[in-house]
Amino acid sequence: MMKLLGICAATAAIGLASPVRADTGRTASASDCATGGATCGGSSGGQGGAGADRSATPPVSVVRPAVVDRHVYISQIGEGNRAAVRQSAPNAYAGISQAGSRNGASLSQTGAAVAYADLRQSGTANEAVVAQAGSAFGNTLYATQSGAANSINSRQSADAGANAAVLAQYGTGNAMTLSQSGGDNLAQLTQSGDANAMSASQSGGGNRLVWAQQGNNLSNLAINQTGGQSATITQTK
Repeated sequence: MMKLLGICAATAAIGLASPVRADTGRTASASDCATGGATCGGSSGGQGGAGADRSATPPVSVVRPAVVDRHVYISQIGEGNRAAVRQSAPNAYAGISQAGSRNGASLSQTGAAVAYADLRQSGTANEAVVAQAGSAFGNTLYATQSGAANSINSRQSADAGANAAVLAQYGTGNAMTLSQSGGDNLAQLTQSGDANAMSASQSGGGNRLVWAQQGNNLSNLAINQTGGQSATITQTK
């Protein structure tokens, strides 16, 4: 059973010539966007993460920002690991990779310039809390979780800049929350598994959302958009 709902009140402004839409062709996961070329959903995307179900992910175009300074790279393998990163922009970039069980990651990027985060978790009972803030420039976030009972709680804010988020969960019992506020917001949220829950909030002018879920216990449509908006929603049992 498949439900496809498209809601469009405005034409997409960045990276899209028309409102986002579902596509049955080759699509990109969050890890595709993070490892590949300049965009998510294009032919320049890199290799996807193991176990990714791309059939549930409609493509959108997200520009990977040019980051110059403030790099942090964290890689953890094993059980019971935790990672925390706090950066003050300009030009902040953080990459966190965790493989194992019961890992936790907390990322906070603040400042008035580019904030870019790449978070990947593989295992069981992982959680991620992300907070990005900017002023004239926006934020970009890629996050992927593979496993069971994982949770993402992300927030992006910018006064006038654009926010972009590509979040994906593959597993059972995952939960995802995204909040975006700024002048231009773009989000692609994907869940593939059972008993997942998802919510999205976008405020500001020019919001675009792609919502894709594949599983047995699909979420009620917890979506809040203010300002110009377009949304494509796909739920498959």
